Amino acid sequence: MVAARLALQTSRLAEAEAHFETAIALQPTNRTFQLNLAVIRLSSTNAAIAAAARATLDQFRKDPELGPPALRSLVAERLMQHDTAGALVYSQQLLASLDATLDDRLQNLGLLGQLKSDELNIRLQAVEQEAATNALAVAEVSGWMQANGLVAESLDWLTGLPIPMLDQRPVQMALAQGYLQSGNWRALRDIASQGNWGDLEYLRFVMNFRAMSELGLMGEAASNWNAAMANASSRREALMQLLQLMESWQLEAEREDLLLHIVQQYPKEQWAQKELEFLDFKSGNTLGLHQMYAVLSDQFPTNTEFKNNLAATALLLKIDVPMARQRAAETYAGKPGDPFVASTYAFALHLQGRDKQGLAVFEKLKPADLAQPSVALYYGVLLAATGKLEEARPWLQIAQTKGHFLPEEQALLSAALGGVKDSPP
Repeated sequence: MVAARLALQTSRLAEAEAHFETAIALQPTNRTFQLNLAVIRLSSTNAAIAAAARATLDQFRKDPELGPPALRSLVAERLMQHDTAGALVYSQQLLASLDATLDDRLQNLGLLGQLKSDELNIRLQAVEQEAATNALAVAEVSGWMQANGLVAESLDWLTGLPIPMLDQRPVQMALAQGYLQSGNWRALRDIASQGNWGDLEYLRFVMNFRAMSELGLMGEAASNWNAAMANASSRREALMQLLQLMESWQLEAEREDLLLHIVQQYPKEQWAQKELEFLDFKSGNTLGLHQMYAVLSDQFPTNTEFKNNLAATALLLKIDVPMARQRAAETYAGKPGDPFVASTYAFALHLQGRDKQGLAVFEKLKPADLAQPSVALYYGVLLAATGKLEEARPWLQIAQTKGHFLPEEQALLSAALGGVKDSPP
């Protein structure tokens, strides 16, 4: 049994099935083993095996102990087969059991809703009445209603609960979620501006941030955003939840703030670095990129790519240019054959008025490396700066037609193209 459970937890169904078979051989009358084996075989691609498993589970339906798990498996199997009506039959039988849970009742409501049954409202009222004395159950029922298009109905039910229940944190959170979905920003502000949600305070603050933003109260919104960040700062799960909210709310600036914080707190999370890099590049946020590369360079001082990108963005922004030039020179000394490192170093030389030396750096690269749009841009800029306009033209055209650049790079390209365009062919 232990081996079977371990196999199930690691999604090795065939091994789990073999272990249950062994357990049954050792204890042929153990009905729990038989139930577990039937549950596994219910999803078999062999129709005969699946039918036999279904028949076994069907025999367990009226068993006081094994009936509920058997019925849950039968409901799930019918849903997998897109047989909603068949699933409802088993679900109704499950609700007759004393072991039926709130999840079972909510699943039953979902089935009634899919079948557009007239019983839905009556059953929902019964579930509401049953849950009304337990704050966690209230939140779960409300969450189901809000997820199934009954936001107004959920708010009507929640606001009619006794005041002591309304003061419970799960109920306050359910109300906040309902106001959020319905766009009732004043009500959301009112409920999120008071109380204490304990270790979920960051959610209260971010709800208040959203309400204040929508109401145009930008100072209060910023204060609540900073509080949400501070409360979530050292907890990965909290940061991830905030990140998901910002993505669903399509708030790019706050999403970038969170990603930068995650990069700072968890520098080995490469997905955060790549996502932030993509967003900043897409929005043309060169300063945001520079800040990220500063963090990464500090965390990984031997990483050439981070050090080069930090130097490149600093040169574009003209931030701490002497240090940027030094970084570019050091990186180039270590990797002179890297075209991106070479172009950063050549650009640093260009900013010092040393264009000839910069061109000498490019001349050591292979033609294929020079043809990469981001390298072609800087090569074309230096050629144009030295008056070699005809030589610059094809490289700038490569950059123009194939590249996607940061605003400062686009300005360099436009200026160089303007000089080439004004020159006679």
